[in-house]
Amino acid sequence: TRLSDESVLAESRQRGRKLFYGPVANCFSCHGPTALGDGQLGDYDQWTVELVTKTPSQELIDEYVSYGMPEPRNIRPRNLRQGVYRGGMRPLDLYWRIRNGMEGTPMPGNDKLKPEDIWHLVNYVQSLPYEQISNPYEAVPENRRERN
Repeated sequence: TRLSDESVLAESRQRGRKLFYGPVANCFSCHGPTALGDGQLGDYDQWTVELVTKTPSQELIDEYVSYGMPEPRNIRPRNLRQGVYRGGMRPLDLYWRIRNGMEGTPMPGNDKLKPEDIWHLVNYVQSLPYEQISNPYEAVPENRRERN
């Protein structure tokens, strides 16, 4: 029945939420406690990490920049509340991003999660754009419409 399907999905999202904030998946450490992509702001993509850690001096980096190399800048995790994901937005796309990570970025793959746990995370992540906090206008009490 429809009600049982909704309750199964709600339970899956709750389990996904626990995994998101838990130590095994640890998604919140990068994506932030509100999933806005503000958990970590000090990491780089793999090319920039190599440049910054292996280049002997800031002067050399400045010289590279003067020749046209972009300034090294921090990589920001995805704001999951927008519902736009790198690598696709189908549930299967999200599954593989969680399972395998994202090459060139600090997002690791997670082989410690069981496949069903990854699906719980997918269900939770897909629900984030629909939570009230994801719509700043609706989240402010005086802007909420009267609901009868």
